[in-house]
Amino acid sequence: MLLNVGVDVDGCINLGDRVCCDGFNADSSIRIQTHAHLDHMHNFEKSKAFQKIIMSAATYEMLLPDHPDLEFRRSQVVCCSTNGAMNNVDGVAVSLFSTGHMLGGVMPLVNYDGSFLLYSSDFSWPLPGVSLPRVDYLIVDATYGEPGKNFRFSHEEVVESFSSLIKRLSRKGNVLVVGHRGRVEYAVSVISKNYTIPIVCSKRICKTLHVYRKYLNFSGRVYEMGSVEATEVLSSGGAVVFCTSRERLDEYCVDFKDKVELSLFHGSKKECVTSNGSQHYVSFTDHADFQGTVSLIESVSPKVVIVDSSRGDKTSAAKLSEYISRTMNIKSEFMLGGKRVVV
Repeated sequence: MLLNVGVDVDGCINLGDRVCCDGFNADSSIRIQTHAHLDHMHNFEKSKAFQKIIMSAATYEMLLPDHPDLEFRRSQVVCCSTNGAMNNVDGVAVSLFSTGHMLGGVMPLVNYDGSFLLYSSDFSWPLPGVSLPRVDYLIVDATYGEPGKNFRFSHEEVVESFSSLIKRLSRKGNVLVVGHRGRVEYAVSVISKNYTIPIVCSKRICKTLHVYRKYLNFSGRVYEMGSVEATEVLSSGGAVVFCTSRERLDEYCVDFKDKVELSLFHGSKKECVTSNGSQHYVSFTDHADFQGTVSLIESVSPKVVIVDSSRGDKTSAAKLSEYISRTMNIKSEFMLGGKRVVV
C-alpha cells in the first residue's frame, strides 16, 4: 500500500491520505492536534472550517479561551483518551499516547489496514506510563536529535534545584520566572505545592491556569498580574512572578531582584542551574535528549524513520537521520525545503 507519509514545507505532518497533524492538508479529512504550542498550530482556522479535529481533552480545554467557537463545534471536535486506546474516527483507526511534553500533549498512531504510522510530536523520555507498539513508519521530532546532546541530570534533580533556587531568591525580593507555555505552568504547580511563597501570574497564564490546576492537582492561591491584590503582594516583596517567554511586563513597573529563565538553550546540559549575577537559568526541558530519541526509535522498531526538520535545527535533523541510517541500520530520511532527503 502506497501511503502519503511525510512532512510538508509548512510543518504539516501527513499520516496517510486521510490524516494530517499540526497543520492543514486540503486532501485530509482529519486533523490531529498534538498539543497547544504555537509552532504546532499552523492553519488551525482552516482546519476548523474543513476538517474533523482530534485532540486530548486537556488540549481542548486549553484552546477554548483563544478559540471559543470550539465549544459550538463539538460534532467536529473529537476528544480522545491518551492511554493508547483505539478510536474509530470516520472509519480511521486512531490512538493517542501521552507524550509528557506539555499538558495534553499526544503522540498519534494511525492504523491503515495493518500499516502503523506514528508521529512522535514533541515528547519527553521515558513516556509517562505508555507502552508503544511496533510501527512501520515513524515521523520523529529532532529538537535534541544531534548525537552528544544528552542531559546529565534527571527531571527530579531539576525540580529540586529549581525549588531550592526560588526559595533562596524570594528571601531577597521579587523574582521573575520566564518560560515556555506548559513548562512555566508546571513550575507554578511545583512552587504552589511545596511553598507558601506568594505567586503572581501574567494574564496569559491565568487564562488557562484552571486547566493545569485540574489535571496537575494543585490549589494554592495565585494572583493575577495587574490586579489590586497582586500589586499589594509585589509591594511587600518576596513574591514569585510567572510569565511566558512571549510576554512583556514592563507596563507594571515591578522591581525584580532576580530573573529565572526556564530554558535549556541558554542554560547548561551538564548542570541543573547556572547563574550570572541576578540572571539564572534552570534547565527545565520537556523534550527528550538524543539518547531518549534513540530509545523511542528502538522501542517501536520502525521500518522507516522520517525526521521532522520543519521545527528546530535542520542540522540536528540531518545528523539524526544519518545516525539512524548508519548506526541503527534503519531507512531514514528528512525533509528539506519540502523535498525528501534519503540518507
